[in-house]
Order: sequence, then structure tokens, then C-alpha cells
Amino acid sequence: MRPITRRKLLAASAAGTGAVLAGCLGDDDEPENGDEEPTDQPEDDGNGDDDFEEPDDNEDADDTTDDEPAGSTPALYYVDVENGTDETRTAHVIVEDGGELIHWSDLSLEAGETRRVERNWEPVSGSYVVSIRMDGQDEWRQVDLTQENSPCYGLFARVRDGNELNVLLDPGPSGCEEDTEGDN
Repeated sequence: MRPITRRKLLAASAAGTGAVLAGCLGDDDEPENGDEEPTDQPEDDGNGDDDFEEPDDNEDADDTTDDEPAGSTPALYYVDVENGTDETRTAHVIVEDGGELIHWSDLSLEAGETRRVERNWEPVSGSYVVSIRMDGQDEWRQVDLTQENSPCYGLFARVRDGNELNVLLDPGPSGCEEDTEGDN
């Protein structure tokens, strides 16, 4: 028996591979002349009135998407405002619960000073929206706590040079659990 040369082995492998791939690349549904045949699918005229039905999928009916609000009603424990600039600033702070104004204060802050807004609301669950602006500007920075997932929040706002206002949420302020336990 004669040994197989490398050249013959490569030629046989190439021929076998070509034959296998030729069967995969063909399309049995395509006509020989290149014209497309009509399909059994209804035509889509692009007007959106096709008779397409969404499948019934009741298993995931309780799932929420990122586009939907979290729907929580957390407690608002505190609002702190820090003046991170080198000049005296005034912070205007509004707190609303369910669209009702429950607090408005104007805080005069020296350079580098941090102050806590005097809380005149109970730290109970609610639909809180906190709005803050600096020095009588027209633009308010709003934080809607109903979009968050913690049961209680503290809010910290810091104004920086150039009127940049950063807002940070504390999702578990110390002492909040004790104050809100019996109020829910």
C-alpha cells in the first residue's frame, strides 16, 4: 500500500469541504431564474393596521419595566444643603407630598456652610418631590423620591462654583427606621 502524500490529502480535503458547503449555501425556495416568488405571508403596507395579535403572556403580568416608575412611597427624613463656593449663597427648598406644598424655606448659607432644612413634616411614607434652586434662579432641580426603591431617604444638595448643583440621596439615614416604624 502506498502512503498518501500531503498534496493528495489536501486536495481530497478541499474537495470534500467544498461539497459539504455547496449544500449549505443553496436555497431550495429560490427560483432558478432569479425572480422572487410570492410568499403566503400577508403583505405589510406599512400603515400599521395589520391583523397582528400580541400573544397572551399572563405569566409576566406582574413584571415592571425600567420605563415605569417604581411606585414607592418612601419617607423623607432630612434635606441638607451645602454651599461649596467661596461666597454667600441662598438656597430655596420646596418639599411637596402628593403635589401638595408641605414646606418652603430660603436658607442663607455662608461660604462652606452646610445646613439642615428644618423639618416641619413627619418622616412617614409619602409621594415626596424635593425642588431646590440657588440664588433666585429660574431653573429648579427636582428629585422625585417615588422613583426610588428605599423605604426612607435623606437628601444632600451641594452647590459648587458655576452654579453646579449636585444632589445625593442617602437610602438609609441613621435614625430613620426608629422614627418611621409606628407612623406607617
